Amino acid sequence: NRVVFDIRMQRDVFERLTVVDGLPPHAVHSISSASTISVASSSSLDSNARVFIGCADGSLCFLECNRPSKTAVLKAREVSNRIQSSVVCVKFDPAMRKPNREKKPTLSIQCIETWGVLLGIFEGTLCSYDLKTLQQVGTVSSTASEPNIRGVCSLFAVHEKAGIVSVACSTKKKLYLYQYTQSTFVFRREVALVEVPKSLLAVSSSSPSLVVAVLGFKKFYDSLDLSLAASTALNPPPPVTTRLLDVDKEHRMVSLELPASPCRGPSILLVHSSQGQLLETSRLQSGSPGEREECIQWLGPPASLQGSPLFLVALVLPDPRGGAGAGTGFLEVHDLWTLQALQKIPLPASSLPPQLALLLLPTEAGLEMHLLVAVGEALLALRMVPVASQVETLTALRMYERALHLVTLCQGQQARDRDRGSLLVGVDLRRLQELQAHSLWVAGDLERAVSHFLRARTPLARLLRLVPAELLAPLSALLALQRDDDDDAPLAAPALPPGQLPRAAAALVTFCEARRPQVLRRAAAAEQLRRSGTVLPEACPDPDPEEAVWDPEEALRQATLLDSVLVTALLGCRPARRAAVVALLAGEQQCGQGGSNHCHMDSLAPLLAQLGGETFEALLWLFRSQGMHERVLQALAGYRSGGVGVWSREQFFEWYAEYLQWLWHHEEDRSLPRLALGALQPVLEFSPELGLSVLLVRPAAAHKQLSFGGRGVNISEVLKLLRAVAVPASSAGPQRSVLLRKAASSSSNSIAASVLQATPLLSGHLLAVAFLECLVSVPEAPALLHDEFAELLVEGLPGPGDEAASLGPLYRAKLQRFLANSAAYQPERLMKRLPPLPAYPQENALVLSRLGRHREVLQVHLGLLGDLAAAETYCGLIHGQGGEAARDVYLTLLQVVLAGPSAEELVMALAEKYHRRLPDPFAPLAMLPSHTPLRTVARYCATVLEFAAARKRSLQVLHQLLRVREVDLRVDRS
Repeated sequence: NRVVFDIRMQRDVFERLTVVDGLPPHAVHSISSASTISVASSSSLDSNARVFIGCADGSLCFLECNRPSKTAVLKAREVSNRIQSSVVCVKFDPAMRKPNREKKPTLSIQCIETWGVLLGIFEGTLCSYDLKTLQQVGTVSSTASEPNIRGVCSLFAVHEKAGIVSVACSTKKKLYLYQYTQSTFVFRREVALVEVPKSLLAVSSSSPSLVVAVLGFKKFYDSLDLSLAASTALNPPPPVTTRLLDVDKEHRMVSLELPASPCRGPSILLVHSSQGQLLETSRLQSGSPGEREECIQWLGPPASLQGSPLFLVALVLPDPRGGAGAGTGFLEVHDLWTLQALQKIPLPASSLPPQLALLLLPTEAGLEMHLLVAVGEALLALRMVPVASQVETLTALRMYERALHLVTLCQGQQARDRDRGSLLVGVDLRRLQELQAHSLWVAGDLERAVSHFLRARTPLARLLRLVPAELLAPLSALLALQRDDDDDAPLAAPALPPGQLPRAAAALVTFCEARRPQVLRRAAAAEQLRRSGTVLPEACPDPDPEEAVWDPEEALRQATLLDSVLVTALLGCRPARRAAVVALLAGEQQCGQGGSNHCHMDSLAPLLAQLGGETFEALLWLFRSQGMHERVLQALAGYRSGGVGVWSREQFFEWYAEYLQWLWHHEEDRSLPRLALGALQPVLEFSPELGLSVLLVRPAAAHKQLSFGGRGVNISEVLKLLRAVAVPASSAGPQRSVLLRKAASSSSNSIAASVLQATPLLSGHLLAVAFLECLVSVPEAPALLHDEFAELLVEGLPGPGDEAASLGPLYRAKLQRFLANSAAYQPERLMKRLPPLPAYPQENALVLSRLGRHREVLQVHLGLLGDLAAAETYCGLIHGQGGEAARDVYLTLLQVVLAGPSAEELVMALAEKYHRRLPDPFAPLAMLPSHTPLRTVARYCATVLEFAAARKRSLQVLHQLLRVREVDLRVDRS
């Protein structure tokens, strides 16, 4: 638990503005304020506020506070119209509410500005007044269905959330909940209490239909769950009661709700004697408020509290038995962030207890905060010292953190209430952040210092003055080129112990990583401006002036400095963050796009090379990002015999292959595919599948319209390289290429995967076969590739006594599949290279078919292969194509069959089977020898005659049906 007992007064927060005499000759019993804002024009701002005063005789008065422009004026309407001060003018309005006969005091009043009403207890009855008309608009009613609490109210509290105003009112040992709607108090529920409460507070909750009432009794504080939803039931359940705080003896019970602020969440402050306890509001509904979090102590028991966006103000009335005198007291101001006492303001002596109100006045110069204290018949006006002056005071005392707390609270107030103006007029926040950052850096708190440097938007070059020189030694040449345009006082560089260098590097990394997106956006805008003279809107989307590019060269220099410093700092961390360096240098290149870093080559290349194999990948990415691909290939060629640094040999060649793949599929620079081809042989020798994937597998970021890469490279050059590769017997290629695992999903990649899986890459010739097979499988492949592929396959066919006879079935299967499916190769050219018959009869038959020599094809099937079924299948394919050749193909089949010995019966069987496809049914009879027995042709003749008769009968039936249709049509026309 954090307990604050430091009561030393640190600085002046409020200054006395004026003392105004002449309040009504009645004891001020309550005071409240309301402010309205009206903007007359863009150059002037009028701020009006009304301070309402409830008197001991039951009357209600108000005064108006006008502050036109920057002149502070408090004026009111009274007969004398006398001015009490050159700054403050007071004039009271006739009483809004006349004194009552019984002289009952106005116990409590509260303004609800969002609803434009003032609530108060007048003569023991809760009433409401309109803030504009100053007329009474509502009061609690007394009907048969509602309790009669008129004249007995002692406390009330207001809860406002989500457009619902709930009013909790206490009378002796009862608590009543009302909902205020359209100037009407709607009764919701009644709750019995254990004793008469001394204080009442309505606290906001997470639900708009839930009100949490905090009640202070003699020796304890309780919270009650008053749900509006439960109150509508006939028999609502009893409220959930939670004990919040117990005290030893009876004291004045005061409570205050503190809204959420940058320093803490919503909470409540419970006072007992001269101490206060802060409890989180969120814990009130859980049934257990938890442990006490923070404590605050005053010089005396507070009579009332006022919470402001920045401070807590307590009205302290010393115990009369202490000799201070009855009615004397003082204001004690505490810091809202630290809860420490800041200022003690004595009040004039009076026989009556003072009353306190807080007033916020917007002006042209910003928002001003005032305290109004009614002491007897005098009004003490206090004005808060401008925040800029307080910040300067704290800065002079080197209390930068306190100053930042004050500024943060002001920012929270401005975010909650934008219409009222700002308290930060004249505050140089960036300077304050930098002063705090420098003090933290000097103290060794580098991590927190960097966060403040970022908030101050400190230039990188200015921060580098604090970084030890040995950390930035590799960048000495680059730092010498930077311009020093900083007019601010230089930051003194502290001497850090040697062991703190990695921490300084880590802090520098944090700073650079946070600033890098903005610097890269400005660099992109600068490059666009340098190329075309205009800045693309998307290059600088932030309207912040720091995003604007006025000097393109300077913006690019800043990008170079930041990226170079970031790489150096990453390597200076312990352990060195090599993966982050690689990610930075690779950037968008890993997605197939251009580099996005602006590193200084002359400074970083020697540094990375000096660190050896551990930064070898980073060095490669540095060269690659700068477009120095020849240097990348030179570095790779020097290490291709084995692993490098943290890389194994497999990882080395995988990176090598991915890089060559990126070069091979580059779409703009046609010199890059040729570079890839020249450096491909080591990868092919390490793993033929991996090397071939470089040429065949399209990366994920490549253009989708391109099936394969290699723009500007002749196919013959690729084939020459592949055929020259000597595949070692112990090639260490993976079963499935890493490039295939990372490849995009496309038809060309699917073809490459299937070809690489089906082809044993045992020689350079097979590499060339697999490469061309993938190319010709794409529909848009030119006819020349088909010829090259066919000749390559024919070349691979083993001859008599060939040692590679074991690969013969593979070559023949590929050649037969290609000849059966391709129509783009030249059959005449291939026929000259194909071994003549009787060698390779299937291949010869496929080529002869493309030449239209069907008789020879059938002779191969029947004569050499003896496969009648294959011959019949071939005739079916040709007949299905149509044309003159299809008309006579079955007749040719019969002629070829008849050329064999004792084939008359077979010919007649085939003729009977295919007689419908013959051009002339009598042609088979004319082929037969004259000595053919009639029994051989009898069955065929019967089949043909039956078919002819059936056809004639079907034609006659069709003729009669058409005649009937004709008669029907004539009848319909007539």
